[in-house]
Amino acid sequence: MRLLIDIGNSRLKWTLEAAGQFEPLRSIDYRHNDQYQDLYQSWQQLPRPAQILIACVGAQQQLATIVEAAEQLFGS
Repeated sequence: MRLLIDIGNSRLKWTLEAAGQFEPLRSIDYRHNDQYQDLYQSWQQLPRPAQILIACVGAQQQLATIVEAAEQLFGS
């Protein structure tokens, strides 16, 4: 299973993919004050992915925060 993440300019979107089958797309809005708390809560429910793929057009700080969250929740 792979966790696919898209870090955009205003939203972060993710889905799980396994054997070509995709789970429903989920997202958070960066303008929401508790955005990363919402992300942690959502990701804590996910099984540990074998691979994480990230596309990022957002700020590098957002990328660093997402990578840190993934490492904390799923390991390196």
